[in-house]
Amino acid sequence: MANIDNFAHYKSWSSADCVEWIIAIDSARFERYRELLTTSFEENNFNGESILDLDLTDLKEYGIINLDDRKAIYSQIIQLMATQKRRDSQIDIQIDTSQLKSLSDVEEDDELGKDYSTLLTDDQLENLNNEGFCKLVFDETENTFLMDLIKGYVKNNYEGPGTVIQEIMNAITYYHGIKFDATMYVQVRSGGQNPVDYLTTRVNLELSKLLIEFAEDEPIVEARQVPPETLSHVMTYLGHHKGKEPDPLPCPVRSIHMSQICSDRWDADWIDAFDKKTIFEVILAANYLDIKSLLHLGAAKIATLIKQLDQNEINRIIEEEERYRREQAEAQAVESGQQESVFGLTGNDDDENNDDQDDNNEDTKPNGPTINEAVGLDEDEDENDDKDEQANGDDVQKGNEEQ
Repeated sequence: MANIDNFAHYKSWSSADCVEWIIAIDSARFERYRELLTTSFEENNFNGESILDLDLTDLKEYGIINLDDRKAIYSQIIQLMATQKRRDSQIDIQIDTSQLKSLSDVEEDDELGKDYSTLLTDDQLENLNNEGFCKLVFDETENTFLMDLIKGYVKNNYEGPGTVIQEIMNAITYYHGIKFDATMYVQVRSGGQNPVDYLTTRVNLELSKLLIEFAEDEPIVEARQVPPETLSHVMTYLGHHKGKEPDPLPCPVRSIHMSQICSDRWDADWIDAFDKKTIFEVILAANYLDIKSLLHLGAAKIATLIKQLDQNEINRIIEEEERYRREQAEAQAVESGQQESVFGLTGNDDDENNDDQDDNNEDTKPNGPTINEAVGLDEDEDENDDKDEQANGDDVQKGNEEQ
């Protein structure tokens, strides 16, 4: 429990001081609210002066969803104000117990003035508080608070004969859908044949560039390429970090133990609990959802597994990969040859086409000299004269023999 003697006058506290005081009430119990309270207090300019007007509903709006936690904090706030008043007057008086609400009184008042801006079951609220997200029920008629809203509205607005049957109540419920405060929460829908919806805080989605971008415009975002079970793992990771980027991992890794790589032991224990198939599924989901820290965590884990291989296993994997690469190259070569054959582009046909082309060139070759020959005509003139004289001599000799 917080020792208020160690704190200055609460009216002079900053938002950070208020957060520290609440956590100091029971650090083991309330440390998990640090990030959420820090963000919500700063966004709403909450400080020591705001404590005077703080009530149970306000605590819930600031992220203290668990009822017992709100009651414990509210009780301490009342004692804080009473003790500070005693200090100011410098009179040692006993606190008037009639001004303090017992836990039962707090619970009763809480039920009467309960905030129903988010209609969830008690189990969902507990999961949302402890895990950072909750799974939404497929059948909304199982939501007691939502059904009470529908039944109460019908009862107050229908005064005709007969009663509205349950089937009609259910139909209204289905069309109404879940009710939650869209300024604080976002509904995330998985992919797969049977999609599952999860509810989480907007703060938790800040590590995912894809989800937070979509959530700016819509209260419901879809992760179509992520199956339900894998998305549940991702939501657990986001719920733990609450929008705060974890410390970067060393690259390359120098150890095979994730506990020696991660600054947050929770990250190491969480990723170590998965089998290899699940790790790869988480890596693919992190890449699709643009969660860099989760992608790096999964990649580092796979790297530690590879580092643990013995040399024989390394040789076998490399040989298999080289064999596969050769087979792929041969298959592509065969496929390429088949495609050429279909279009009449085999090697023999090319040779025949080249021969035909040469014949055509001979037939179409002009009788006169080419340009190059014309240019070198003077150089070959003596050679041509010698050939003509030899031909004339042969004709004369042939004529003499005939005589």
